[in-house]
Amino acid sequence: MAEHEGATGPDVERRWRIVEWAALAAWLALAGAFVFLTRPGEGPDEPQHLAYVQSLAINHELPEFTPAVRVSASGHIGTPQAQHPPTYYLLIAPIYLAAGGDTVMFFRLARLVSVLLGIGTLLLVRLTARAAFPEQPAVSALAMVFVATFGTNAYIAGTINNDPLAAMFVAAGLYLAVRALQAEQPLRPMILLGAVTGAALAVKLTSALLLGAVVVAAIAIGGRAGEGRWLRTATLLGAGLAAAAVIAAPWYVRNALVLGEPFPRSDYRPLFMSPLAIILDTGAMALLLLATVDELLMGLWQPHWYFRRGASWFAHHAMATYDLNLGTEPWLSRLPSLLIVLAGCVGLVMRWRSGLSRVQRALAAACLTALGMGVLGVWQQATLQDWHVLEFAGRYTPTMVPALGLLLGLGYHALTPRRFRLPGVFVVMAGLLAWDAYTAWLMQVWRVTHERMF
Repeated sequence: MAEHEGATGPDVERRWRIVEWAALAAWLALAGAFVFLTRPGEGPDEPQHLAYVQSLAINHELPEFTPAVRVSASGHIGTPQAQHPPTYYLLIAPIYLAAGGDTVMFFRLARLVSVLLGIGTLLLVRLTARAAFPEQPAVSALAMVFVATFGTNAYIAGTINNDPLAAMFVAAGLYLAVRALQAEQPLRPMILLGAVTGAALAVKLTSALLLGAVVVAAIAIGGRAGEGRWLRTATLLGAGLAAAAVIAAPWYVRNALVLGEPFPRSDYRPLFMSPLAIILDTGAMALLLLATVDELLMGLWQPHWYFRRGASWFAHHAMATYDLNLGTEPWLSRLPSLLIVLAGCVGLVMRWRSGLSRVQRALAAACLTALGMGVLGVWQQATLQDWHVLEFAGRYTPTMVPALGLLLGLGYHALTPRRFRLPGVFVVMAGLLAWDAYTAWLMQVWRVTHERMF
């Protein structure tokens, strides 16, 4: 049986709402600080994103796909970000026009939009946790605390980037998965889940991890049908995937027709020339997968690529096999991330064993599957397209944040004794915010001393 928070009523609800408000305030302070601390154009790929917006706002056309930002003699704008769908850029193009071409003003306003999208992600994570754990408000509060304090996510949300919009769609998809699991007639919610998945893919390809939630939800719901469970599962899965394809497929078909492949990259530096080559080299495959996980963990709270101090131990040794010296990050720098996530995993296992409802178990499985697909996506990019992705793996964490935040919230809920749960949440939040503040300070020192430009 699910564990209750103990006493219930307005007082308990009010206390946990204070925590949730505190998480929102923490997000506004942290991501908002990066809006003004990061100089215009210094965010990850910001000049390339700006070129995309200028092409839409000035030329009223999609940009050309080029290895670097350029303007042709005829005035056409090219950018490596042209591989991405235009959804996010259409959202902020009116801001560029409203700013009258003032790029500094545009950067500030468009970055604030990213911060607001992050608030949307936080609220959707809350809705998801409250829907799945209605009698345990601490789960939603803890999940919001983690989502609000992932330092790299906050840094990226303080810049011009399509990740915050993609992350918000992923959070919406997880919420719809819960609603589909709870519905007596799940076909319509599954179609909505598929549609949101398609919308997420129409923002950024890294949102493909949400397909894992579609699959898990269809299997979990179909399993209730008894004798006709396989037909029901296939029907629900087909409906969800079809809805996603209707929305997302046109862009990737367009890429295939115009650019020659559905998922182009401006840089092509693969470690392996085919999936078969990876399968045949199982040792390298396993080491690179461990390196991907290690890099993602290391990049959750600190955008370590910013400092250029080196890679994780696994990534360094994996790349050394190919005569690529990435250097090694000091092991202490990734120890906090590792311990925080490991503790959450221990708590998650404890909670899984102590008892979860059908919906709660399916949500946890959906989040785990989504994270697994996210990791495999980064690994695939690094091995088959561009090994440099491994150096910047932390940049790919924002779309994983909703699922990871929900899992860590559930895990820490199980780890914390009931009587210490409320003060414990504030201790966790204070510690994470202190670490984030230290990271922000380090970034400013690095920028001043190295004049770091992206």
